[in-house]
Amino acid sequence: MRPSRTPDATGATLLRPACISSRMRTITLEEHFYTESFLSAVRNRNPDALAPPIVASVLPKLTDLGPGRIAAMDEAGVDLQVLSLASIGFDSFSAAESIPLARDINDELAAAIRTHPTRFAGFATLPVKDPSMAAKELERCITQLGFSGVMLNGTTSIAGAPALSSSSSTSLFFDDPHFLPIFEAAVHLNVPVYLHPAPPPTAVKQVYYANLPGETGNLLSIAGWGWHSETALHTLRLIVSGLFDKFPTLQLIIGHMGEGLPYWLLRSSDMLSKASSHLRQPVADYFRTNIHLTTSGFFTQPPLRCAIDVIGMDRLMYSVDYPFASNAAGRKFLSETQLSKEDLARLTHRNAETLLKLPPAGTETQASRTSHSNNASHPTQSLSPSTKSQGESIMRRILFWSTLASGAVAAYLMSRRGASITEIAKNSIGNPVGSLVNELKQVS
Repeated sequence: MRPSRTPDATGATLLRPACISSRMRTITLEEHFYTESFLSAVRNRNPDALAPPIVASVLPKLTDLGPGRIAAMDEAGVDLQVLSLASIGFDSFSAAESIPLARDINDELAAAIRTHPTRFAGFATLPVKDPSMAAKELERCITQLGFSGVMLNGTTSIAGAPALSSSSSTSLFFDDPHFLPIFEAAVHLNVPVYLHPAPPPTAVKQVYYANLPGETGNLLSIAGWGWHSETALHTLRLIVSGLFDKFPTLQLIIGHMGEGLPYWLLRSSDMLSKASSHLRQPVADYFRTNIHLTTSGFFTQPPLRCAIDVIGMDRLMYSVDYPFASNAAGRKFLSETQLSKEDLARLTHRNAETLLKLPPAGTETQASRTSHSNNASHPTQSLSPSTKSQGESIMRRILFWSTLASGAVAAYLMSRRGASITEIAKNSIGNPVGSLVNELKQVS
């Protein structure tokens, strides 16, 4: 369903006026973190990875998986963050090194979700240089830790990894056949894959982004342009490689309002589809069957309108890109969207709930429920406060309705024996259970 439009004074079409509910649930999907294990490993291997201002300026927020992060969420009305590792530096580790490191990162994330079960969910970090081990770690993250999917980042360096293909390239895209076990696992587990940008390979950076003043070359290679265009290229490669024909139910998420693809999609599809007789459908159609977009880091209306026109509301999801982008800026963007209440609900939570199979507002994420299920086999482990609170709430409801029913039955029996209205009211309301017992005795 697409939002209805009305003409303005110039004859242009505009979306209907906003219908914003301050109580509307808000889920964000591209929200990043660091763990202590990852920080320690990167500092020992390549401390320069943490030096760029884009990272250094938000380092305290990246490592905060507690009160500070939740306070920032509350200030901007974010109910649930789906957390993913800010993985700059992860590709520098060998396959053997990345396997235990990914496991530690995922375990630390799972612990944070258990502590804040209604506020956090998670995407798995995988040791992709060893695809078979990556598939096993993904299965563990979904079935044991209760995560909602997986995030893959940019290209993968083959340095320090098993031979991934016969290609002579130093970095590979995920359309390389050797990565198939990861996608097979995602399909088997029925979870989406979020394709996120990463810094370009060294050879690309030297050709495209070198010899520019100050930090401009580095920023141009990443958030200033480069890694967005590379992710768009990556997405098109996955399509034309036939990945979505091999796995028709595979669902891919890309951020940053589609990495520019909505604007370019008609031209790219026209050109590529002519040379892609091996595909089951035109390139553009995969954005209606297999690909979803988030708004992460894009907080102006023209790109949103373009994405709605080209992709449609059913495949758009709100995200912030915290802490690299501001929750407050995202909230302002939402307040300015001229969407119907129904379409705004799709953008802010309904589409994400459906794709990631997230629970309704106020209930625990799958990660926390999985943890509680595991705890059931360990009687010495105490229930979380949220679990106790839910149990107490259920017991209060049972007691209330039982008491109400007792009073109603007692009043009926007293009226049958001719009791006065005053007697009925006094006893059935003041002591409903005791009155019921007395009336039953008289009947017997």
